[in-house]
Amino acid sequence: MRLLVIVAIVAAAPAYADDTIADARRLEASLEYEQGLAMVERVIAHGDASPDQLAELHLLAGRLAAGLDRSAVAEDHFARSLAIRPDATLPAGTSPKLTAPFEAGRARSAMLSVTVTLGSDAVSYAPHDPLGLIVGIELEIEVAGKRSVIRDAHALRIELPAGASVIEERGLDGAGNRAWVHRSVEPPVVIVVPPPIARREAPSLFARWPTWAIAGGVALVAGGVSAWRFTVDQNEWNRLRGEDGTHDFSQLQALEARGRQWGIAADVGFGVAGAFAIAGVIAWLTHRDEPSVLVSPSGISVRF
Repeated sequence: MRLLVIVAIVAAAPAYADDTIADARRLEASLEYEQGLAMVERVIAHGDASPDQLAELHLLAGRLAAGLDRSAVAEDHFARSLAIRPDATLPAGTSPKLTAPFEAGRARSAMLSVTVTLGSDAVSYAPHDPLGLIVGIELEIEVAGKRSVIRDAHALRIELPAGASVIEERGLDGAGNRAWVHRSVEPPVVIVVPPPIARREAPSLFARWPTWAIAGGVALVAGGVSAWRFTVDQNEWNRLRGEDGTHDFSQLQALEARGRQWGIAADVGFGVAGAFAIAGVIAWLTHRDEPSVLVSPSGISVRF
């Protein structure tokens, strides 16, 4: 397979092509058509011209050939120029000697376009090109952050190195000029993300110290009531015991059992109140006022 890897990116518009165009125009103005045509065709045959340069070189060659009465050569050059640059024109008042082959070239020509099939391992071209201008491929690629150029001047399919991304596609004519260029990669889109918006996340019910304070207060009141009832029953039992022989023993047993229940309830109430008090202190010490959630436009929440 004919494949050339060029480490440095090739310049798309050599300066000597522009110099040649300027020199050929001076020769045309001095009616030195033969010398001017030979110069222009030599630059076209050398290759390496950009699409704009190539279109201008063919247009200039067509004018010079028409000046030498070489209508067929002029028509071919005009057709190629118009395929690359369909809006090309001749100056108003140009002699029919030039306009006739120019219009004949326009009738033969169609705007050059290429359908590119980009696969994971190869690129293929399908030119829409009645003149058969495009015969080869040149690609500017990037592999692992490094750019280079690969080309096959005689094929419409070229294999890609592993991991390559295509930056620019170029269609080559038979001499290696770039008759068609398409940039595959557009400038990167920069997404500006606004700063995260702080939003306070309310602590859960059990993380709030007032919850434990209220619960502790209720338990303390319950324990206090139970202790009071225990004291009342204890005093009543003591009074009945002091009146020995005047009361039934079952009455003392009932008071004792009830007093024991109130005592247990008081112990439980005070114990629970103490536990709730500890929990309330912990909740109060660990309570924070700063936001606990950051909400960003991307929808990501970060807890800290």
